[in-house]
Amino acid sequence: RLMLLKDFKEASEFIYDFVIIGAGPAGISLALQLEKKDKKVLIIEAGGEEISEKSQNLFKGKIVGDNYFPLDIARLRYLGGSSGHWGGNCFDIEDFNFANWPISKNDLLTFQTSAKKILNLEGSFDREKKLFQNFEDINSLKSYVRFGDKYNDHLKKSKKIFLLVDSPLLSIIPQKNNPRKVDKIKILHANKSIKNIKIKNLILASGGIENSRLLLWSKILAKNSFLQGLPIGNYWREHPTGNVAQYVLNKNFKNTPFKSFELLQNYLDKTHLVTSYDFIKKENITTTRLIFNTYPKMKNKTFKHYVKDIVCVAPNFGKKIVESLIDDQPVHCHGYITASGEQSLDFNNRVTLDTSKDSLGIPKVKLEWRIKEDIYNSFKVSLENLGREFIEKDIGRIGIDRQVYDNSFNKLDSVFGNYHHMGGTVIGDNPNTSVVDKNLKVHTVDNLFISGSSVFSKSGTANPTLYIVMLSLRLGNYLAKNRV
Repeated sequence: RLMLLKDFKEASEFIYDFVIIGAGPAGISLALQLEKKDKKVLIIEAGGEEISEKSQNLFKGKIVGDNYFPLDIARLRYLGGSSGHWGGNCFDIEDFNFANWPISKNDLLTFQTSAKKILNLEGSFDREKKLFQNFEDINSLKSYVRFGDKYNDHLKKSKKIFLLVDSPLLSIIPQKNNPRKVDKIKILHANKSIKNIKIKNLILASGGIENSRLLLWSKILAKNSFLQGLPIGNYWREHPTGNVAQYVLNKNFKNTPFKSFELLQNYLDKTHLVTSYDFIKKENITTTRLIFNTYPKMKNKTFKHYVKDIVCVAPNFGKKIVESLIDDQPVHCHGYITASGEQSLDFNNRVTLDTSKDSLGIPKVKLEWRIKEDIYNSFKVSLENLGREFIEKDIGRIGIDRQVYDNSFNKLDSVFGNYHHMGGTVIGDNPNTSVVDKNLKVHTVDNLFISGSSVFSKSGTANPTLYIVMLSLRLGNYLAKNRV
């Protein structure tokens, strides 16, 4: 029979080994791993099988600090979660970024083959210094998986995975005399009636913002020591990303392994350059990834294209005039360089609760996010160094936008970021500076676990999805061996 549970009486007939909140990449990957281990799993998804405006409205929130995407746009609340708007790029995280994790990179690479299968990834991650001294060339693998589409039928037909949709979590309730253990959860079943579900083991897999929100609200409702003392919501991060420079190539270049201009251009168009560990350490910067983008040749130029050509011929005067006419946006010529950076761990970048509540009575998110000097300095140092190598190799020239120097990209109309929500329930050994331990168990609760990018500590500039899946598979392996 189908395991998509329409009737809560049906659901209550079962005793589940594990209850997972959230049916995105983290939750589904974890359920698949537990299914392989012959464990009985209930997934509770707040949204429906399809996206809806009503459900998305529950993701609305407030942004404090720098400009950011509306929170109901930056994440999706339905079966498959935010994989529904994921671009599909998968990158490897550099080894040195695991220095302050309580697990090693190898602990996760054990599950890379299985994660690639889940994401339909083929090929390997390559990393080498091909052209520039302080930058490594890295490649990405592309996934076209939408978790709701790929696993909908599997979840419905599974004998071990049970699924509730349209059933948002309202609160996590600890035992009355033991705040170190979750007793039950309260949900709004099918958006109609409030129900309680007894818990053996609970795993939050609701996303890089919602995990913190649900924990913060449950801590308030408990009115005891439940979840107290943990830095829930803190150390939240994004990958600040934007177009920060322009470049022009010299067709008569030398000192490169490329035999033609076309080969050099093709290399730059397809390559992601990431600052090397030695360079990062020497310059005291954070990881920076640079991507080259070439404007296509225009067959039918409009007036604005001719204006841009004039600007590029007389850059200082022309750019000043044009930028004043188009809301202070940078002007780029031959091609532009996109930079993506890693934010340092900052306690004050955080998910908190707003005073206003959503239609379910849960406080809305207040996201405090600011781009700090570390990002601007890392971009500046990386671009300047790359620019010098351009000159030394006679490749061309790089022009860095003034917004990098005056730290004003966050004041432009365009949003300086991605949808990469990390942190808030970070992994670590110390409960004063982290929320979960090496096995993703909440430090102060014996049967509560968290999966997803909210547990990420340092992670370079890699898109988080691949490592979300690997972490979930590792968690599933641990839970199956140690929790039932």
